[in-house]
Amino acid sequence: MEFKRADNRKVFNALPFQANFGVKYVLPFYRKMTVGVLGLVSRQDPMRYWDARLGVTERFNDWLEVTANVGHDSFGMVYGLAGAIRVERFHISVGLRDNRARILPDTFVPIKPSGHSASIGLTYDI
Repeated sequence: MEFKRADNRKVFNALPFQANFGVKYVLPFYRKMTVGVLGLVSRQDPMRYWDARLGVTERFNDWLEVTANVGHDSFGMVYGLAGAIRVERFHISVGLRDNRARILPDTFVPIKPSGHSASIGLTYDI
């Protein structure tokens, strides 16, 4: 928290804020597939960021699952693909993401559309 003096009083900046929300639905006619909605809202200066996605996950067996998603965020259209392997309580995942951004948020400044990224994760369920 940062304090600033202005007109003989103290003023402080707000703390960064981020909220994540999601809903997942298991299909009753095919229990290995789930459909979900995921959202993120972040408020950090100098700009705000948001992300909304629709995803489909198929679990092939007890240890392998694949997820695909498509959505829209502050920069434009976004889509991704991820795979995960489960071993006991460990999860190893690999994800690919592509952002088809056209403008910078809140500025309408055009940018070249290139936003490919990859991620690797290791998690442990408690």
